[in-house]
Amino acid sequence: MTFYAYENKILKIDGLLNLTKLTELHLHHNLIRKITQLENMPLLTKLYLDHNCISKLEGLERCSRLEELSLACQYLPPLVEFTFDDHSIATISVLRFMII
Repeated sequence: MTFYAYENKILKIDGLLNLTKLTELHLHHNLIRKITQLENMPLLTKLYLDHNCISKLEGLERCSRLEELSLACQYLPPLVEFTFDDHSIATISVLRFMII
């Protein structure tokens, strides 16, 4: 199952907890600041979050099937660097495709 919600000025990931069979999630070109509500998506293989305001890769601990992840072009304030959560990095170590 694929869910598209791109270019909607979404501020946070919300209302997705019951989408347990989701395999693709397209949330690019929004205003999202934090990756949340992905813990019930163990089948997720593709996640597109580019062109948002995310400063830390986190919340992917249970996304062990993730193969594609796009986080390119995050709109961050000056001097704020993109960082990685150790737990999420360990989970996504099998990615085939990642854009930051």
